[in-house]
Amino acid sequence: MLEFPKRWLGASVCALFVAVILSGMVAGAGDPVTGRDYTGACGSCHGSKGISTNPMIPSLAGQDRSYLVGQLQDYRQGQRRHAAMEGIILTLTDGDIAYMATHYAKQASMASKKQFIFKKGEEGERFYKACKGCHGDRAEGRDGIPRLAGQQAVYLERTLLAYQSGERSAPGMNEVVIPLTPEQVKALSRFLSSLR
Repeated sequence: MLEFPKRWLGASVCALFVAVILSGMVAGAGDPVTGRDYTGACGSCHGSKGISTNPMIPSLAGQDRSYLVGQLQDYRQGQRRHAAMEGIILTLTDGDIAYMATHYAKQASMASKKQFIFKKGEEGERFYKACKGCHGDRAEGRDGIPRLAGQQAVYLERTLLAYQSGERSAPGMNEVVIPLTPEQVKALSRFLSSLR
């Protein structure tokens, strides 16, 4: 009998669950200013109101709208890969993506469940100095650049390592993170997760 890694099974179940929910959604009922509530479709993985409780899944609440639109389009075009997300995104129209991004951008900013206490000048903060030009003084994100403040530390760490390995790429990101050691990546991730 074939055996599949548990993470594949979890992603498949999540994708199937979301596909069923999305198939029952009725078009319309969306406002381009306030967006549309997709909690039923996204909440099973990204958490109620876009605040993830799974350290390996990002929170969406308070995320930059342009960034969300860009990432969702990347999934749909195959430029970003994730089994569960690809299953969801194929069912969405451009309007769905716009409404979804607007809805989550309007939610109260994400904050990780596990808070870390940092003292000024601690190592993670020192590494963030190279990131401020794009992500903002408090990692708030803007104009298509993602908010990092309060994001899940484990998710941030995995993402930074993906940029190091070339699994993911974005202008300026790969070059900035390549010199960091695994310990420095962890410290930076924990620091960003502690920001509000």
